[in-house]
Amino acid sequence: MDEVLAAQRLDPLSLAIATDVGFHHYYNNRYDQAIAQLRGVLEKDNGFVLAHLWLGRALQEAGSSNDALAHYAFVEGKARAWPVAIAARAFTLGRAGRERDATAAIDELDMLARSRFVTAYGMALANVGLGRVDDAFQWLERAFDERSHWLVWLRLDPRFDSLRRDPRFAALLERMRYPK
Repeated sequence: MDEVLAAQRLDPLSLAIATDVGFHHYYNNRYDQAIAQLRGVLEKDNGFVLAHLWLGRALQEAGSSNDALAHYAFVEGKARAWPVAIAARAFTLGRAGRERDATAAIDELDMLARSRFVTAYGMALANVGLGRVDDAFQWLERAFDERSHWLVWLRLDPRFDSLRRDPRFAALLERMRYPK
C-alpha cells in the first residue's frame, strides 16, 4: 500500500492510481474505505470503467448487491462481453439468491468461451456465487493448469472466503507456492 500511496502523491490526478488505492482497501477488507475512495474517483470521471468494477466488488462485499449490479451493468455497457464483468455479475447474482440469473450469466461465459478466452478463475468465481463448491474447485484447478494470472489474488479475494476452510483450498495455495 505504501507504494500506491507514494504513486498517488507523485500523480494525484491519476484515476488509475486512485482506483488502485480503492483496490487495496478492498483486498484488505476495508470496504467502507474502498467505497469512499472509488466514489471519489467517479466524482472526477464517472466513466472510468475500472472504478465502477471495483466499486461494484466493494458494494457487493458490503451487502449492497443491487448497487453492485448497477455498477457491473455500467461496466458491461462500456466493455461488452468482458468475462471479468460477467463473472462478477454471476457471482453477485448467485450470492443474492438469484440462481436463474446467475446460471444465465454462467451460460453467457460458456458461450463466450467458444469464440475467445475466458479465464477459468472467472468460471470458478461464478460457481462460488451459487455455492457450487465442487464445480468451483474444478475451475480453480483449470485456472492453475492454465497458469491464470488471476490466481495471484486468490489468497486475498474475499469472494472465495466460503472455500477457505475446505482442505482443497489450502492444497491449491500450497501448490502455487505462495510465500507465507
